[in-house]
Amino acid sequence: FVLSAPNLLRVGSSENVFVEAQDYSGGDLNVKILIKNHPKKDREILSKSVTLTAANSFQILTDIK
Repeated sequence: FVLSAPNLLRVGSSENVFVEAQDYSGGDLNVKILIKNHPKKDREILSKSVTLTAANSFQILTDIK
């Protein structure tokens, strides 16, 4: 699996996150992207779900804000 995102995510700013399941040929994959505070990681700031499918080649570029 590959996840690509900026090193620094700014609250209130729009950022792109890329998720890919390489060499995968199974059924649909539901992926939950969680953004937490740093460094404690004790508070969830954002949560977004995406689905990787054969139709999108098991990859997606999604916007988070």
